[in-house]
Amino acid sequence: MRKRKIPFAGFALLLILALAGHAAAAGGGDILQKLLTNRGKIAHLSHIAEHGGQVYASAFLCLPGWKPVPGVSIYTGGFAIIGDAAIYTRPQGTGGFPTELYRSDLNGGGETVIAGDVASFGGVWAAGDRIIFMSLAEPDDGLECSGVFWYDANASKVTRLLGKMGEDEFFTLISFDDDHVYYRTGEAGGVRRVRWDGTGDAAMSGVEFPFPDDFYKVEGGYYYFTAANYDTDETESCRYSIKSGELNGCTVDADGILALKDGFVYFGNKTGIYKMDMEDGETVKLADLAPDVPGYSFGDGVIIGESLYFSAYCESGDDGPNTRLYKVPLGGGRMEYQNVEWFQS
Repeated sequence: MRKRKIPFAGFALLLILALAGHAAAAGGGDILQKLLTNRGKIAHLSHIAEHGGQVYASAFLCLPGWKPVPGVSIYTGGFAIIGDAAIYTRPQGTGGFPTELYRSDLNGGGETVIAGDVASFGGVWAAGDRIIFMSLAEPDDGLECSGVFWYDANASKVTRLLGKMGEDEFFTLISFDDDHVYYRTGEAGGVRRVRWDGTGDAAMSGVEFPFPDDFYKVEGGYYYFTAANYDTDETESCRYSIKSGELNGCTVDADGILALKDGFVYFGNKTGIYKMDMEDGETVKLADLAPDVPGYSFGDGVIIGESLYFSAYCESGDDGPNTRLYKVPLGGGRMEYQNVEWFQS
């Protein structure tokens, strides 16, 4: 396989180092490390997950041997598995609002509504064994956050964390621990925290958290960022040490970050599918692009066993399915179509 070096760049993200240094100087270094570590335990709803040695998937892309999660389709934001329950959203109309949050057992039985008027895409998070979600209202001039809640799957209980926010505010989950939920309400807003019982909401001084919108993943002692470069239509992925904040690796020619595992970033672009060692920048081409795949609009991937599964836009030339599920061996080979396709707008 061809190997090449990717330069360690990322001028735009070097500001993160200054922010981390500022937090440490202000006495926030320890709390920042804790927040970064716990950030790795937060996940959005997804369409493929492995649980107890079994692969679960939304029915529209479920492969033989995988178990479909009932109630989840292409029109939902995916699902999370907590214990013996599946948590998922389902729109109640043709658009994304209103949306209800549900739970069921892993066979689809015992389906119950957890909450209504939930932010379906990007507004539901699994934080360990808890679900945090935003509730929306629809005034005359558009949607607004009417509150933030969390759901205890063990006790089947919903607790309010925060009340209604202003029209220029939005909730962004940053991290959590046993005592608090950490968040911000705008790009320029500072870090705040609130207790799990909804009390003690307060700003935190001396803590500057790296930009959460570009935060991709925490793995081991590192955190990863992705950022789109709209001048080049590329995605930059950089790795930083949780302990020191030092830049440890960067790739700048990815059109889609597919997965991260064991210090390797897997990505696709117009020339193929690659994996890069974030320690030294060495990159290996795993596969050429499959036919009719232009090399952009990749979906998030998941590594199962020794294979990487991901979706990719396919030029169908009509109004039919335009997205397909593919598999690439981690050791390299072919980008294999899995005979599963769907339409994604």
